[in-house]
Amino acid sequence: MKVRQFVFVGFVITVMSIISLPITAAQQSPKDVVKSVINSIYGTGDIGVIDTLFAPNFLRHPAESDVTALKISALSLRAAMPDLKAVSELAVAEGQFVAVRVLLNGTFTGEFVSPNALPIEPNNKPITFAVHLLYRFDDTGKIAEEWDGFDNLNFLTQLGVLPSLSSPPVVAVQYPDVVDVGMSPQNKQVIQGYFDAFNQGNLGYIDSAFKDDFSAHNPFGTLDRAGMSGDLGRLRGALPDLKENVAQLVTEGNWTVALYTLQGTFSAPYVNADGSSIPATGKPLSLPAIAFFRFDQQGLVAESFETYDSLSFLTQLGLITVTAPILTPTPES
Repeated sequence: MKVRQFVFVGFVITVMSIISLPITAAQQSPKDVVKSVINSIYGTGDIGVIDTLFAPNFLRHPAESDVTALKISALSLRAAMPDLKAVSELAVAEGQFVAVRVLLNGTFTGEFVSPNALPIEPNNKPITFAVHLLYRFDDTGKIAEEWDGFDNLNFLTQLGVLPSLSSPPVVAVQYPDVVDVGMSPQNKQVIQGYFDAFNQGNLGYIDSAFKDDFSAHNPFGTLDRAGMSGDLGRLRGALPDLKENVAQLVTEGNWTVALYTLQGTFSAPYVNADGSSIPATGKPLSLPAIAFFRFDQQGLVAESFETYDSLSFLTQLGLITVTAPILTPTPES
């Protein structure tokens, strides 16, 4: 990951989310309900399903907001992109949890308005972005909680708010089928082992548990296995106390999904791959993320898709300042 410094002149941003469901058939599985809800809310703008399929005490993270905020975010997104389409690329279910990766496509032809933020004028350009969502169903079959993995930096760049900053294109999932090869428990243990090893500073675990041709897709781009190890090593060097704290693992077939939080302190220089460095800011980091891991038939991790808010990442570390609706990039450090 190549960290850049940017200065925002006066811009206030709220974290977007993507959610909801549209079904009434009681016989539907939680996974089918989630897929149908996402299509209804974002594909057709039917937010009525929120009142029937979400629990009254529904809570959405990390915004810590309720069903009203969910309705507002869905309607504002569709108002900005009336032709919005939502495709649930991949869904993984276990017990009361359903994780889904959603691709959203639309044309930014209407003003985008969100609470506590300045309106964004349309640029009439096509927009494509990915969202990772994790839902928890309660004992009555209602959706009680939702966790969002969404990258504001990529989204705002496409909206034209950050005209001089390029973001990597969204990578589609090439092998979205959930295949049961009888190794789900072992796969979950492998992913838990990966996080445990990271927290112990053992990046060598990646070489033993991940395929030679492994690919990692995240908001900053795509890395191979060596690139991922190097990226994580540089990050740990800058945040020596960095931990990846797992809150939930969801496994079905050859896919395991992890909800976790990166926590640490930027207390040492960040050294880029080219040898340049960024001075430590002493700032703390607490960043939620959702990652999908695909396994091969031998039980090795073949690919990962990770989503988090890279805007929040850079802001928390003190590498950018959000103060105005115009972005002025500064030279890389």
